Amino acid sequence: MTNLHTAISKGIDWILSQQEVDGSWRADFGFRHGSSTSWTTAFVGNRIPISSDCRELVKARNFLMGNRKPHPDYQLGWGYNSLTVPDFDSTLEAMQFLKEQLADVLNPSVFLHLYEKGGFSTYTPEDACKLNPGIATYGWTSPHLEIATNVRQLVSELGYQGMVALTDEAIMNHLLTRGYCAYWHHRPIVAAGLVMQSGISLSKLPPPPLSADPEQLDWEVINNPFVTAMALEAALLWDSQLYESVIKLLIQQLLNTQRPDGSWRPYLVLSVPYPDAYDPREVQHINADFGKPLVTAATVINVLSKVA
Repeated sequence: MTNLHTAISKGIDWILSQQEVDGSWRADFGFRHGSSTSWTTAFVGNRIPISSDCRELVKARNFLMGNRKPHPDYQLGWGYNSLTVPDFDSTLEAMQFLKEQLADVLNPSVFLHLYEKGGFSTYTPEDACKLNPGIATYGWTSPHLEIATNVRQLVSELGYQGMVALTDEAIMNHLLTRGYCAYWHHRPIVAAGLVMQSGISLSKLPPPPLSADPEQLDWEVINNPFVTAMALEAALLWDSQLYESVIKLLIQQLLNTQRPDGSWRPYLVLSVPYPDAYDPREVQHINADFGKPLVTAATVINVLSKVA
């Protein structure tokens, strides 16, 4: 247990040391649009287990509040960075992180409007066309499981029970037709972890695609820290007794693979299908946050803090 607390502390220290002067956290995925700022800042802020009034989180919230944009569908929106059009993934992460500051803006009608417009996609058709003019974008504007799970978590915390029921329906319809298949994440166990994190009743869900036998775990579940952390999340939430030996193995593996500086080595984090591809296996870019593994480190620290 001492080793676990030490690993978490080192990881937090490393993440805090990577914060920019303006309060953001930046990850470079190699996109032509530049580094990720708003999305990464909110993603890290939502997962790092430190006090909400910590100086670094206050700076991060100020950065995000200064980068919000009016939006016809979201009311307020955030993009991958300040130069790109808002997307609902970045916007949801920011809304989650800033929900106290946005209490007078957030309301069920925003989510109901998007649900009725066609589902919870990463981009609206209008914004996707601005981002990729002249290119078919129906893949990026189709409903995405990981967006629905983020919506579910947020509307549940905000007490919007009507939207919780509608989002549950959207998630279950996806699982019935496509299983644990996310759009931006290539591994089904990551999708399972995201679904379970959303707070949906486990009794509704199919079992996670994760063996309870440590000997049957595949290479990436054991060696990709991001996937390891999401597999650990799923195992903890689904049945900690059934997965007891797997949980012990995955925790130890994360402790063993932490680097001296407190971070973890990044492998594949996000898969980016072509804008016109419904199938996430049609990948245009494979992105690991090699320069600054903030997404990996924040995900690992978040799940380790739940077992510390």
